Amino acid sequence: MINSHFSISANYNKSFGKAYMRGGSQLASFSDKLGLSAQYTKDNFFVQVAVQSLNRKKGWVKSWFDSEHINNYEYLSRPWDSRYINLKLRYTFDFGRKTQRGNDPRFEGSSKSSVL
Repeated sequence: MINSHFSISANYNKSFGKAYMRGGSQLASFSDKLGLSAQYTKDNFFVQVAVQSLNRKKGWVKSWFDSEHINNYEYLSRPWDSRYINLKLRYTFDFGRKTQRGNDPRFEGSSKSSVL
């Protein structure tokens, strides 16, 4: 966090070892991913920019098929692991009408409220 309105974060995902892909009979290993995001928040406004796969232009999966007679491996492209930019914008609208309850004998307390 840089200050109360702006922050930066980074993440790194690394696949260690081999695993079976869901529904498959081949072992697989996936490419690593580095991500960076920055966000700014002020009152009701929020904006976030995130970049995924900074270290790779294209993602991949390496798959193996090992048996007694055949040893084979290949690299397959994974477009959903490729580099991309994600932008989020959000603004929250205030709603309701603030009311004054200073002279109302039915109200005991000093909390603020709104009427929808």
